Amino acid sequence: MRAWWILVVFLGIVFLFSSSPNVVFASHQNLEIEITNDGFNPHVLIFHTGDRITWKNNSDHFQVVVDIGIGRIIGMELKPGESYSEIFESELQVMPYFSIIDRDFRGAIVLDGYEFNFDEIEWPSHLDDKNVVYTAPFSADPSCKENNTCLIPRELHIEVGESVTWIHYSRGECISWEGGTPETGPDPKLRGLGSNERRFDEEGIFPYFCMVHPWKVGTIIVGNPDPANQPIKIPEWIKTNAKWWHYDEISEQEFLQGIEYLIENDIIVVSIPKSTTNMASFVPNWIKDTAGWWAEGKVTDQDFVNGIQWLIENGIIRV
Repeated sequence: MRAWWILVVFLGIVFLFSSSPNVVFASHQNLEIEITNDGFNPHVLIFHTGDRITWKNNSDHFQVVVDIGIGRIIGMELKPGESYSEIFESELQVMPYFSIIDRDFRGAIVLDGYEFNFDEIEWPSHLDDKNVVYTAPFSADPSCKENNTCLIPRELHIEVGESVTWIHYSRGECISWEGGTPETGPDPKLRGLGSNERRFDEEGIFPYFCMVHPWKVGTIIVGNPDPANQPIKIPEWIKTNAKWWHYDEISEQEFLQGIEYLIENDIIVVSIPKSTTNMASFVPNWIKDTAGWWAEGKVTDQDFVNGIQWLIENGIIRV
């Protein structure tokens, strides 16, 4: 009997509210913003509290989108065809946002009834600065390497006398940036490179990385440096490999594959010819001897690199 009365009361309340002209049940909407090769469509979206907004990436490349207020992520690295949705339940009135990948892609979502002029948005000045590197919001996860979005851009070319600014949107941000590479270790001359802002007054190639998240690796190239004239930095473990190869503890192919990896990942920087005219079918003994002597400290790093250069010029190492 008690349950029956509860049902009657409930139905009465529903009838009372539904028949009252002053009560309107909100109908939440599913709204979509398309990311195209030209920008956000629409670039301004009017919404109501409780609406679900979806950003869908219909461009031909991945996108990373953040808002200009607190840099909170709107979408992860959205590959072409992927989408991200969020229900806006808070008292949010307006949220301008932009793409880290295409910085002229800018948009805003606006609460219905809020007075707003898109042309009056004060966009961050770094959006119009070509010498900026961003850490993406999810770059604390090593999976950012898959789309090369740990640092955007990973490699930046500037002129002598220009400065570079780093803007960090990453959740779980790196607290220790250093010049150098994870393989060779920090370079004392480039301490803190990658943290805030740095002016470069000399030509050269300047790698840097995050000590906490070593997959965050970048390079600043200043001017038009000749890679062959850059300081040589070779990881210590390569000496071990060279010694093992010299004493036939690993195969020639294993050693060469390790060298190819280092060159392709800019850990060893050498001059790569546009074409190879001389084709060798085997590795000469003097290369193997030089590798062994280098591992034992009898010849210089440059002597070892000269051997690698010969292998490239003669088609044995292909990069």
